[in-house]
Amino acid sequence: MKNLIASSLLASTLVLSFLGMESKAQNQASDQTRLPYPTAVIECSRRPVLFGHRDIRGRAVPISRSDRNLGGNSSGRGGDVTGFNNSAGSICVPNGWYVQIYKNQNYGPPAMNVPPGTALSFTAGGWNNEVSSVRVFRLSSFGNWIEQD
Repeated sequence: MKNLIASSLLASTLVLSFLGMESKAQNQASDQTRLPYPTAVIECSRRPVLFGHRDIRGRAVPISRSDRNLGGNSSGRGGDVTGFNNSAGSICVPNGWYVQIYKNQNYGPPAMNVPPGTALSFTAGGWNNEVSSVRVFRLSSFGNWIEQD
């Protein structure tokens, strides 16, 4: 089986070389290794991060507290995110954290739970550029989820 796979890879390489496409294939492979995921994982290893684009890209906005109004903090209880209302395209939530996102200010429904250890694009389900408030929870040393406000 290994010989068959090696032969297939060699044949593919020869065909690509013959057609002059080897450099194009190498560029595509190297583009895949330059995806923003490793940076995002490091960036969101300490606390949750909202991103301005899907696939954990774009403006990165760390969130460590609940925020009832991502557009500004004039409505009372505010967090550490301002001017990001309806701008988030994805989120990364590290282990030990848990986030609830809301389409409306003041934690108005609908809501979606984002569990620990999740990197999520909002393209599915109509959430892209729709997040207006967030609740942020952290796991305590006793195993309880404590809202960070």
